[in-house]
Amino acid sequence: QDRHTIEEWIMPNGSWTFAAVLDGHGGSEAAEFVVNELPQRLKDLLATELNQSPQFHLDDTAIARLLTKAITEVDSRIADDFRLLLPENFGQIAAGDVVSDLKDPASVDGSPRIEVLRALSGTTISIALIDPSKAIHVANVGDCDVFLCTNTHDGWQSTMLGSNHNCKNPTEVARIRAEHPNEEHCVVTNEAGITRVLRCLNLSRGKPLLHQLQPDVELDPSNRSANFQHSITPPYISNVPDIKHVHPSTSPSERKYLFLSSDGLVDMF
Repeated sequence: QDRHTIEEWIMPNGSWTFAAVLDGHGGSEAAEFVVNELPQRLKDLLATELNQSPQFHLDDTAIARLLTKAITEVDSRIADDFRLLLPENFGQIAAGDVVSDLKDPASVDGSPRIEVLRALSGTTISIALIDPSKAIHVANVGDCDVFLCTNTHDGWQSTMLGSNHNCKNPTEVARIRAEHPNEEHCVVTNEAGITRVLRCLNLSRGKPLLHQLQPDVELDPSNRSANFQHSITPPYISNVPDIKHVHPSTSPSERKYLFLSSDGLVDMF
């Protein structure tokens, strides 16, 4: 369910490199959609902004805004495409009739439409956008990792550029609790000392499961999982990225390597 892509974009001010790693969950459909749609959306936003900027220059704040806009827009398209499948009188018709509308008419086995599968699955993403000056702009949503490794005369130095968006991160737990005050079940630590969002999700940011994001379109509320019965003011999983900007030195005596990976690489090394 993981995906990755690397692209080089020739812009008015030079060459930009876009690299991304995605870790899909609950299916590959969301990750596949994002890896196909996000690069072009960001490229279009970047080209427009550069052409409107003096000397084709963008500062870190402008680049962060474009990265956030591209990521949240593509995520919103997944939810919007799903909602368009629902009839206008959704609340007044039988659940079975709604389910029929969500099936792929071309499928012989009654499989759901691709828009449904995208909404039911999820993904994390880490992006490294390298501008012509070799500055690195990192955007991450979830727990994919980005490392900058430098080989100097003193040996190797490794710096983690992303943020861990999971329930092991106390900053993320505090953010969710602050966004959902008076909801004691928004983040729960069980008897084994394991903390989860709504008792079941370790991730604190990402493209979440539809049940987590929008319980108002639950097809059969009587069958809702106990894990989601406390979903009162969604979303609990954020699609807003953390952004970091790195302006590494260009010393010819230092060799630099940028690593992007899905979660787990750091546990191996």
